Amino acid sequence: MLDKLDEEAYHYHIAEIKESIKNTTPILKLKNTDSHASYTGDIYSKGAYFMHSLRYSLGDTIFFKTLYQFANDSNYTYKNLVETDDFLNLVNKTSGKDFSSFFNLFLKTTNLPDVQIDSLGNNKWNVSIPNIDFDLVMDLEGNGKIERYILSQDPITIESKTKIIVDPKNWYLHQSDFNKSE
Repeated sequence: MLDKLDEEAYHYHIAEIKESIKNTTPILKLKNTDSHASYTGDIYSKGAYFMHSLRYSLGDTIFFKTLYQFANDSNYTYKNLVETDDFLNLVNKTSGKDFSSFFNLFLKTTNLPDVQIDSLGNNKWNVSIPNIDFDLVMDLEGNGKIERYILSQDPITIESKTKIIVDPKNWYLHQSDFNKSE
């Protein structure tokens, strides 16, 4: 049995969560939506997966620093009516980057990154995500080696004798996850 704190156990649990996500409605609903309408669908599973993806994008140091501040700073208590944008602003502040598009994509839509891989021949591949308007850090595996890349609408070229595997450790929900014919 795996240790509860083991990274392999963590990824196993996240994979179980991923399998339960339907991605049929956005996590964030319109303002003034009642709690009955808000707490339906994938709010917990996709919400957890969103935090998993955010952790990867930010890196552990910034992610855990941000969570600690959010949980312990009196500016983020219930009496202040904290909203998602408050957390987004804190993420932007602690990371020094704008994560608005990241939050919008994963929380306000059911759209997901659609990673496109095109063979150029001679063991070269173009990789892009044409349906996003921001840079997304993502692991790609080629030649049996996992490397981190910054993907966007603009293709990057990767050399690999083997087919490129997208996000082999499942840090993100992406379009191919939901293209399964059922």
